[in-house]
Amino acid sequence: RLAIVDPDSGVELPSGRIGEVWVSSDSVCPGYWNQPRESEEVFRATLKHGQNGSAFLRTGDLGFLESGYLFVTGRIKDLIVIHGRNVYPHDVEAVVQRACDWLGLNSCAAFGVADQGEERLTLVIEASRPLASRLRQACHGESSQCEEVSAQMRRLVPQLQAPVAEEFAMPIHR
Repeated sequence: RLAIVDPDSGVELPSGRIGEVWVSSDSVCPGYWNQPRESEEVFRATLKHGQNGSAFLRTGDLGFLESGYLFVTGRIKDLIVIHGRNVYPHDVEAVVQRACDWLGLNSCAAFGVADQGEERLTLVIEASRPLASRLRQACHGESSQCEEVSAQMRRLVPQLQAPVAEEFAMPIHR
């Protein structure tokens, strides 16, 4: 048996809703070797509104069922959760890449960072070789040149923030 379950509440979700993929079968192993606590949590999960007391394996995968087919959308640990909203890093990265034509392919990474007890969206942008070279030259030359390049870099930040705020209604942490 396959179930799509809200990973926090243990409630089975209806068709089309994304949740954690849980599997119950005689072919699922009984647990981790010599790790009873972890085995109980991962290999013997039960639905909140029990289904004959069946034990499920929590796969850690996210997905949904539609017309009898399973669609896997990602992994729980890949999610960035901000104010209760689930965001996939690759979705944020794709929005930034499309909005900023000056970025090289696959040159940004989105992830969550804990800050004062809350998760915040953070982006790391890889500088192209020409830009990195220009930054090095400017910052080893006159301090006014370095300040000018730094100011130019700060002016680029809104180009990154605006499309993310528009698409996901959340700010990028600075």
